[in-house]
Amino acid sequence: VQGRLLAMGEAGSPVRFDAAAPAAFAPDSSEQGAWRGIRFRSTPENQEPSLLRFCVIEHAKGIGPDHPGGALSFIGFSRCRIENSILRENAADFGAAAFCSRHAAPEFASCLMEGNFAFESGSALYCLDAYPRLIACTLVDNHDLNPEIFDRAGVVVAMLSKPRLDGCVIWGNSSKYVLDEHVLRTKPYYPTCNDVEYGLDGEGNIAANPEFTGEGEYPWAPGPDSPCIDAGPVDEPCESLPDLDLAGAPRVLDGRV
Repeated sequence: VQGRLLAMGEAGSPVRFDAAAPAAFAPDSSEQGAWRGIRFRSTPENQEPSLLRFCVIEHAKGIGPDHPGGALSFIGFSRCRIENSILRENAADFGAAAFCSRHAAPEFASCLMEGNFAFESGSALYCLDAYPRLIACTLVDNHDLNPEIFDRAGVVVAMLSKPRLDGCVIWGNSSKYVLDEHVLRTKPYYPTCNDVEYGLDGEGNIAANPEFTGEGEYPWAPGPDSPCIDAGPVDEPCESLPDLDLAGAPRVLDGRV
């Protein structure tokens, strides 16, 4: 993308980005059933901001040093917001759902990153000298396939970066890393009010089973007894979140996520 991208669907009728033959997709280094994702590589900063709303991005691959990031890649460009979107079944060496570098700071709000595969690190998000923000996002069932148990592999990996995570759920992901960590090298004052398996330093963070519904069209929604309900950020929740969630229900009620 060298200009501005506007992809705006609606709840129940998303804009879909997919491979021509997705049935051939597999988490390997082949190009079968895959495409190379959406890439903002040094997009001029004088462009109007890009927006992806109610989108589904699937079966993208970024293989090799010239193609970091699976579904989305931001290199030296920040003016993009992704909201109420699903990044699912994508693969990359680094950052299977999204990769950010060279001071990139895109914003993800109310998004689902599900079933993505990293071959090296960052099964959902990999940051290298970057500052992305995730607000009320759910990162589940992502897998880091790096076989080296001492390589720092996880769901969100920050290298010389300061990603912000506010009100997110990170649960049910896997890697072979020797330590039980899903979020690596973040600063403790940036992640707030998240539910992270194995825990995460930061104000308001918890490590409790999110009690997903596990059924229906939105199986990763919190069930009625979920500890995540009313545990999200209280500071400016209405400003940073879309009005509706992925299912089209109100995201903020009585000033709380």
